[in-house]
Amino acid sequence: MQRSATRVSRSSGPRSWVERAVWPLWVLLLITVPFTSHPWVASWSGGNVVSPLSGIPLLVLSAVWLGPIALRGRLPRLAHPLLGFVLIAGLGASLVPFHGLPPWKDQDAILRSVRALVTLAIGVAFYLTASTIPKDDSRLRASLAWLSVGAILTLAWATFQSSLMPFSNPVPPRIQEIHHLFVIQDMFRTRVSGLAYEPSWLADQLVLLYFPMWLGLILQRQTAFPWRLRGLTLELLLLLWGIFVLFRTFSRAGYVTALALLAALLISRGWSWSGWVAARLARGRPKAVRWPRVLVAGAMGIGFLAVSLIGLVAAARVNPRIARVFDLNLGTITRSERFPWPYALANRLEYGERLVYWVSAFRGFSQSPILGVGLGVSGFTFAENVPSYGYYLPEILENLDPGSGVFPNPKSLWVRLLAETGAVGFSAFLIWLVGAGYQAGVLRRGSSPILRALGIAGGLSLVALAFEGFSLDTFALPQLWLILGLITATEARSQTQSRPDPGETRA
Repeated sequence: MQRSATRVSRSSGPRSWVERAVWPLWVLLLITVPFTSHPWVASWSGGNVVSPLSGIPLLVLSAVWLGPIALRGRLPRLAHPLLGFVLIAGLGASLVPFHGLPPWKDQDAILRSVRALVTLAIGVAFYLTASTIPKDDSRLRASLAWLSVGAILTLAWATFQSSLMPFSNPVPPRIQEIHHLFVIQDMFRTRVSGLAYEPSWLADQLVLLYFPMWLGLILQRQTAFPWRLRGLTLELLLLLWGIFVLFRTFSRAGYVTALALLAALLISRGWSWSGWVAARLARGRPKAVRWPRVLVAGAMGIGFLAVSLIGLVAAARVNPRIARVFDLNLGTITRSERFPWPYALANRLEYGERLVYWVSAFRGFSQSPILGVGLGVSGFTFAENVPSYGYYLPEILENLDPGSGVFPNPKSLWVRLLAETGAVGFSAFLIWLVGAGYQAGVLRRGSSPILRALGIAGGLSLVALAFEGFSLDTFALPQLWLILGLITATEARSQTQSRPDPGETRA
């Protein structure tokens, strides 16, 4: 497959005028990924919190690029399971009028389902754009570079926010005004959010998109930029900078996902490294390799636990929510008479509200297990499925209040997929992810260093998604789609070998 991709890249010839025209829009999209809730887009979308600035170039690209490709039936094969998921979600949404759900909190179930389908369409458009524009290694490398440029913008603003923390209480009005030029949300006083709506969204961007991309390039000794200094690449500097910013977000989900990425790297590469070290220690005696290898691997595991503990202690010193981990008394929690132990543990670690959202949505799934209750509609079943523990939580009571403007949602991509698209939709989505994971594995075994780096990035991004999926709950943010789209672009090359590009003229 790798050789085929190389032949296509070399024989593609001059790019069509359409490709040359859409490239600046694609670059603009990549640079604006960090802007998740921009005032311009929010004003057009009715004040929606999820208002990515990258949606503006995406809209134009959908019209001039994706539309012709879709009409010609030239979408990549790897996208077919995802398109099947879209059809399943649309079928489930078409059944919403028959559920008999009354309006609640001035929200109509049908209209909310339509809006959810629109957000899904936006996410799929991000994916399809990424899977069709970078058609060769040079365009892929340039795409990774422009993604890093966007990351620099949000890291710089987050670092400035961090510098204000010890001195600004509250944040100076002038600084807030500048922040509101890019984000509809106020700047946080004790946590950094960069150019995202809130700190957890910035952490999500880092661990789901930027960290996997930079780690893939670093591990393959590659860089997306045309310069390096004796092996020191910009990606390495950005990774270190990003780790500092991630720490200042104080996002517990971000911390856990970052540790999962570290564990995945140690598992995938640590065993081969330990084999090399053990072989040296065994001095050429094959039968003597096993125990040294086990010892080396064990030492790496102990090192991982030590790094995790040091990071946890450092975070606990500045964040009371994380410090509660060290105050746990499991005996008291398991013997709690007020709540069952999962709720008692959640209450102690201050994620009780999140657990209530998950349980309520999962109960909705049990009521409609095949196709779910309909995309975007799970909030209408929230009140009837809230566990009794939820009535002790002020946030849940606010969600239950018919007069409040807060509308509940599952707060988890995985639970949302189950509740709103059922077992059928959930399975289709997983099949698409498995296909992307397989393609990432193919790239890792290839001969092109930049494609191997992308394969590593794709695998790490899927690991991150497995954990961030318990915090991420929207389809419209680009960080969920771009790495997987770039992976799909490598598979799509073989389909374009003998077919003209849209808009290409023939002599």
